[in-house]
Amino acid sequence: LRISVVVPVYNVEEYLEDCIQSILAQSFQNFELILVDDGSNDRSPLICDKYEAKDSRVKVFHNENGGVSSARNFGIDKAQGDYICFIDSDDWVSPDFLESFGLDKAKDFFVQGYTRVKDGEKIGGAGYQEDCFSDFSTFFLYSEKNHLLNSPCFKLFKTCIIREHDIAFDTTFSLGEDHIFTLKYLVHGISFGTSQTRGYNYRIAGNEDSLTNKLVDIPSFIKYIAITHDLRTYIANKHEFCRSVKNDLKRETNKWVIFLCHKLLDPRRRMSPENELQIFKKLKALLLPSFGMPSLNVMSNVYNSIYYNIMASNRIKDAYKIRLLKKITLYSSRK
Repeated sequence: LRISVVVPVYNVEEYLEDCIQSILAQSFQNFELILVDDGSNDRSPLICDKYEAKDSRVKVFHNENGGVSSARNFGIDKAQGDYICFIDSDDWVSPDFLESFGLDKAKDFFVQGYTRVKDGEKIGGAGYQEDCFSDFSTFFLYSEKNHLLNSPCFKLFKTCIIREHDIAFDTTFSLGEDHIFTLKYLVHGISFGTSQTRGYNYRIAGNEDSLTNKLVDIPSFIKYIAITHDLRTYIANKHEFCRSVKNDLKRETNKWVIFLCHKLLDPRRRMSPENELQIFKKLKALLLPSFGMPSLNVMSNVYNSIYYNIMASNRIKDAYKIRLLKKITLYSSRK
């Protein structure tokens, strides 16, 4: 079996060689490395060409800038391997990264964990403790709860499934398109293998804003919540998940609705009351009453539960809900 490793490259000269060298040093040797230069204007194209000249496994393509989704789609078109693996050009992988997927078992989908690294220090990550999932539904729920499907990285996708079902990254959408791609794939590919290894190292830049702190694009995030909810529901119905798993997946949707309500009412946003109310109504329409909130940490669970109960209430007018939730937001931010 051969793996096509697709790396979109854009203005990342500082980290690119670390990424390429970590891939070429893999203990698993049967792979091709596809470097898609997405119109870089630094030294990245020269670095790519240098490695293509040195190693026959490296294939370089220089394109006009079209964005990371366009570059990944181009890599899919050029891939000749049985599986496709995506790696971001500012990240790096351990020497046993590809081997640890366990390709001796024929599966549609392989996934392992990742480590978050900032300034050379490990600051977290996520992964699988052991391969003990009884079926696809329990694997899927665990992966969604722990955000292990949100990125296309640290995974192997079967090339024939991607092409047969014309699965691609949405080039018109730049919030959560990675997660949407993986969910679209899992509509069709359900045999899976997990590894306890966390061989993917995700580099956190010093100035990178976390989703928790930055002002997110509200309309795009609403679209993302709606699309991912529909895909989770379709997967759950198609593969006949039990009721408890389906309910847990609905709570995942509620979690993101409440998260976005926090972001909408962030005091820094300074929206007009009319626009605020209009967006709040759209957001409230995504909430799934009677399913509640998933358990998070104790403090955030208290505030999220209050948010959920207020938003789900039929006895409180929307304008007053906003005033209540704003007070709670301000109070919780001081804690």
